[in-house]
Amino acid sequence: MQPRLALAFCLVLLSACDWDQFALLNSIPVHGKSGGNKTVRVYLGLDGLSYATVSDVIAMRPEVYQGFSGGDWRRAHFVAMFPATSDASWSRILHSERMGGYEYEFYDPTQDTIVNKGYLGLVNHGIPPVEGTTFHTPTYYTAFDYYANGYLDTVWTYQTTELSFADSLDSLFFLLAQKSEFEPVFTAYIPELDVMGHMQTREMVEESFIVLWHRIAEFKRKHPERNFLFTLFSDHALDFLPASEDQLVRFDDVMRGVGITPVESFDAGRRQGGMWAVPIIHTRVSYLSLHTEAALAQSVAERVSGSPTVDLAVSLGTPNLAIDPNRRYAWTTLWRGGRELVTFGYDATTDRYFLPSGADYTALDVPVDVSGAEFVVYDDQALFELTLLRNYPDLFHRARTSLLSVSVRYPGQVLVSFKRPYASIGFEMPGNANAIASSGFHGGLEQLGSLGVVLTEERDLPVAIRSDNVLELFPALAEHMERRHMYLEAGEPGSSLNYDTIDLSEMIDQ
Repeated sequence: MQPRLALAFCLVLLSACDWDQFALLNSIPVHGKSGGNKTVRVYLGLDGLSYATVSDVIAMRPEVYQGFSGGDWRRAHFVAMFPATSDASWSRILHSERMGGYEYEFYDPTQDTIVNKGYLGLVNHGIPPVEGTTFHTPTYYTAFDYYANGYLDTVWTYQTTELSFADSLDSLFFLLAQKSEFEPVFTAYIPELDVMGHMQTREMVEESFIVLWHRIAEFKRKHPERNFLFTLFSDHALDFLPASEDQLVRFDDVMRGVGITPVESFDAGRRQGGMWAVPIIHTRVSYLSLHTEAALAQSVAERVSGSPTVDLAVSLGTPNLAIDPNRRYAWTTLWRGGRELVTFGYDATTDRYFLPSGADYTALDVPVDVSGAEFVVYDDQALFELTLLRNYPDLFHRARTSLLSVSVRYPGQVLVSFKRPYASIGFEMPGNANAIASSGFHGGLEQLGSLGVVLTEERDLPVAIRSDNVLELFPALAEHMERRHMYLEAGEPGSSLNYDTIDLSEMIDQ
């Protein structure tokens, strides 16, 4: 009898964890004033939706786009942070409390240990949250009125993605109809498109996006009593470049091959001596973070960049005292092939970058005009426009801020962007049980994994938006988050842009 009582008690506790979500989904209907909230702004966070995917759908199915909800939609490139991983990206986009690291597994320097290592970190992706334990939802989830369809949502999302997506849309639009009677803003998070991109096909993502479009149009036709203005935005893109088994990199082996010892703590590294770093090898992504002492970071970055699996490595750079004698600027170095491609400086007081004339900008696909000077100076906005449609969108801002704690509490000292189709194999479970999620990747600096999308009926858009700035362009979203008692972090001061003056229309086929 006692075991049965214990089981029943646990089930009650688990159902209680779900109460916030199901109070309006599976309970007695409650209605607000039918005449209230004549305009309702709806913000849908779509994990992993690419600008390229949306553009392909519009090109291949123009009748869908033209007939979709009157066609009054504007779209923009949405430039993700680097490294563009979901939890860190959503936290930065929504200015929520920072994650410990770029993944569930991360290195904590205050404890000198790897948190959520191995099985524990992977389990976080696939089991329901239990608040007060390590299995909990990140703070950014507070921004969303809807983010899960049942307590086992995380299980069904990965196990039966298509059914999970269909159920999510049913629940989302049901809840939207109810909440719109009480609130002028509704927010929701949809993770399934990202899972499809990792584990299924590009065609499935495209068809699922079309399904979502039709559901939005259908919902608006059924609810003419209100003017629903939808905005869709993503946290990163997906490159849809599969990696074969021999292209999945065991990076600790790469490190040993270039003379760097992989360790699990700084204490172990210092006792080991020589060149060492703590690698975070968690899930299958196209980047990797390394933690090491500041004095070793540049040498570690130089060595790992020599691997044929690595496209670029990022570390802090050595100041050029000729133009920065007081060491006021932030210096960042990009490495490839075991050599320094460029070390650039950033002056936070003027929001300007100093680019040396001797750097290899051709290798970075950046058309910098050095004009024979030792250094050329660009303001942040000019570099944003110059690099947006190149191989590495917003390269200098993304590389510089990747090493700051603006995105996460404990950033790496060296970040690696893989040369696709190479990617990190992630933590390996016995029996090849994790031989999944190899159909598409994101996280690196390259364009295909970096350009998400914003689609909106609410307002005009510039051709491109830095993901840091979404709350500036959609203040109703920020106000809604604050009403949900969510503290908004200030963000990185040098991230703002003057979107009224950005004009790349000649370069972009809208």
